[in-house]
Amino acid sequence: MEASRDSDLVRRPMTTINYATIEDIRMKAGFEKATNLADRHVQAARREAQAEIDAALGTRYTVPFVLVPEKIRTLTIKLAAYSLKYDAYGDVGSQKALEALRLQLQALVNGDTAITDDAGINLSTYEGVTSYFGEEPRAFTIGQKF
Repeated sequence: MEASRDSDLVRRPMTTINYATIEDIRMKAGFEKATNLADRHVQAARREAQAEIDAALGTRYTVPFVLVPEKIRTLTIKLAAYSLKYDAYGDVGSQKALEALRLQLQALVNGDTAITDDAGINLSTYEGVTSYFGEEPRAFTIGQKF
């Protein structure tokens, strides 16, 4: 009997690197003693925050971060905590904090702010494109039509 392709695959849950602890997120949100808030909700907020960070920074950095820089840890904690607070209370303060955090994330994406390791080395893998192409003649001119 021939096994199907799917049965040949080993199905294991993906190993995830957590950028922040559940306790750190609870503390930042002020929910460290909130017994009515299940850990699974905090874990979901952390997953969403990490996914947002990884999606945004994936073109400039190698994600997920194996060694988590402090900026990423702090950003994850705050994104998850303020998301939990906003979901619980719908308050303007949490909404404004989330907007400010997303601006910080955009600054990281744009390269306005760098993510560095403990030694101060920039972790960016982005090389970008320069406008100088050397002394080579142009292949096309503006007036050409194709």
